[in-house]
Amino acid sequence: DWAGSLHLWTAWGLIGLATVHALAAFKHHFVDRDSTLIRMVYIKGQ
Repeated sequence: DWAGSLHLWTAWGLIGLATVHALAAFKHHFVDRDSTLIRMVYIKGQ
């Protein structure tokens, strides 16, 4: 049915977006050598 198809495509879309987001963070850290990844995972106060 259409709801199942919508759920499947939405799930794969979100997985794809999360993957691209993670790869972009690693690119900033390892290729650009900036502090984007560190700022994302650093918890203030520690």
